[in-house]
Amino acid sequence: MAGAKSAFFNPLIVNPGSYDVYVAWGPANNRRYPITHRVCHTAGISEYLIGQSTTADEWISLGRHVFAAGTSGYAEVCNANIDESGSMYAAAVKFVPVAVVSVADWEIY
Repeated sequence: MAGAKSAFFNPLIVNPGSYDVYVAWGPANNRRYPITHRVCHTAGISEYLIGQSTTADEWISLGRHVFAAGTSGYAEVCNANIDESGSMYAAAVKFVPVAVVSVADWEIY
């Protein structure tokens, strides 16, 4: 179907902090470049242009971002940078919390 297309992945962030964000899609012969991926986080919106024709069935990093608690953060996949008759695929997004490491309880020998 022709026209602008987008998909939003809007997680409920229970624990605010840093998260690694990844996207994935399945294989096909009609994938396009560049597909726009945006991540909305506490510092603003980061945009990534990724070719879906060269990669499939693996997690692609959209970087590490800080998210507030709640549902204000999201990831978006859209066809904003290709002709609007082109296909884009939005299969999966994952938000992986980054462990907080504290050295306060370490003992120095």
